Amino acid sequence: MGGEEVSVGDGVRRVCAGDGSEEVSAGDGSEEVSAGDGSEEVSAGDGSEEVSAGDGSEEVSAGDGSEEVSAGDGSEEVSAGDGSEEVSAGDGSEEVSAGDGSEEVSVGDGSEEVSAGDGGGCEEVSG
Repeated sequence: MGGEEVSVGDGVRRVCAGDGSEEVSAGDGSEEVSAGDGSEEVSAGDGSEEVSAGDGSEEVSAGDGSEEVSAGDGSEEVSAGDGSEEVSAGDGSEEVSAGDGSEEVSVGDGSEEVSAGDGGGCEEVSG
């Protein structure tokens, strides 16, 4: 059944097309799009955008500049708010936070931590 329903109320539009159901509600600017098994949700309210693509789910929320990207098992999270960036890649988890200049990098079992805060030239490396 290729049933299509479009209701335009306060700027709200809903479109469902059979099994490849697509729902798009544009109220406060929020847009949600779900496409069957490869469900993709994109909500653009305060600028926040969330995109989930099936098993390789990718979530990107750009509100205050914070961006989070998770890709399945090789989950990568990158949040750029105050400049802080965190990147975790599966088992070889790497975390890099650059806020006040401090950078922390942890690589699996060969964990390496490098913190450069006040720029005193202090480097800590634990292998």
